[in-house]
Amino acid sequence: MSLCATFHGTSTRIIRSPGSRFRYGHGVVLVLENTDRPGMVGRIGTLLGDHGVNIATMSLSRNQAGGTALTVLNLDTVPSEDLLREIRASEDIHSAQVIQL
Repeated sequence: MSLCATFHGTSTRIIRSPGSRFRYGHGVVLVLENTDRPGMVGRIGTLLGDHGVNIATMSLSRNQAGGTALTVLNLDTVPSEDLLREIRASEDIHSAQVIQL
């Protein structure tokens, strides 16, 4: 996965990924590539909530309906390795990465 970032004041902001657009990213960022289908936002939110991880902001983008979606979540805390394994094992999740900006 390739991401473009810029500096905004003293913060680093993700601004683009090939084929996707979203507003920003800062702090603890969880970047997911997943199948675009109903229920994905709820599934990810439930997994994070079950592990006590709060979502600060969320941005979604897709290449086409039913295609590949990019989900960028700013989190209040770094997700555990157990949680990341659970997310990656989820149906329709193609990749999951944590970036700290």
